[in-house]
Amino acid sequence: GTKTVYAQFKDAAGNVATAVSDTITLDNVAPSVPTLQSPSNNSTSNDNTPLLNWSDSSGSPVSYNLQVDDSSGFGSPVVNGSYSVSGTTLSTLSDGEYYWRVRSKDAAGNYSSFTSAFKFTIDTAAPTSNSILINGTDTYTTSTSVTLTLASTGASQMRFKNESGGTYTSYETYSTSKSWTLGSSNGTKTVYAQFKDAAGNVATAVTDTITLDNVAPTAGTVADGTGSDIDVQASGSVIQANWTGFSDATSGINIYLWAIGTTSGGTQTMNWTNTGVSGTTGTK
Repeated sequence: GTKTVYAQFKDAAGNVATAVSDTITLDNVAPSVPTLQSPSNNSTSNDNTPLLNWSDSSGSPVSYNLQVDDSSGFGSPVVNGSYSVSGTTLSTLSDGEYYWRVRSKDAAGNYSSFTSAFKFTIDTAAPTSNSILINGTDTYTTSTSVTLTLASTGASQMRFKNESGGTYTSYETYSTSKSWTLGSSNGTKTVYAQFKDAAGNVATAVTDTITLDNVAPTAGTVADGTGSDIDVQASGSVIQANWTGFSDATSGINIYLWAIGTTSGGTQTMNWTNTGVSGTTGTK
């Protein structure tokens, strides 16, 4: 508290002057320890000029000593400054982990203890090595239900959309596999994937394409023999057929299969046999 000291002076003849005095405030009690507020402990941000806030101390502090270091031992702080308010925006920090702590100082020069240190991470780099595959390496699918195979380094969340004009889904937890539904119309389908890390950095979208074809080829005509359709033949050991006019607008004809039976659509004599994509005749 306030302390007053009095002094009286007397000369050689014994005359005593009126007392004079002076006061001083005795304060040997440190102000209270501040409370760190933001960034919170173990947080991650893509802002490399972060705003640091802490609560005011009781005990009439006049300044705060802030230390920021990339080591929890605070051996070589990158910031070691005095601030008159309970918060400041830092100059640009490099990506990495940092620790910060604050103590308060009152007018008498008493320091509080430092707060326990909080740790925060600066990360301004988006996820890397991002990829998406639709149904593995398949070129075609007959179903709109597909499986996406995903990869990313550093991602914590992901989102998707069909086609460039589509709307992205909400972000969800990163995974290496996801069930997905394509648009319903046949043709080339493109799926977009975006990956985001814990700091909020979003990578450029990656894509993959697959052709949806759930419509059977258009049937052509089949003729007995090697030319125009015949109704009877002399050979009892050789059966021949030829066909034309089969087509598929989306994925094209991949192979032809032919069979021989004693009933319409039957396979009693020869089961379905692959003649390749260029085969338009068959001989048995």
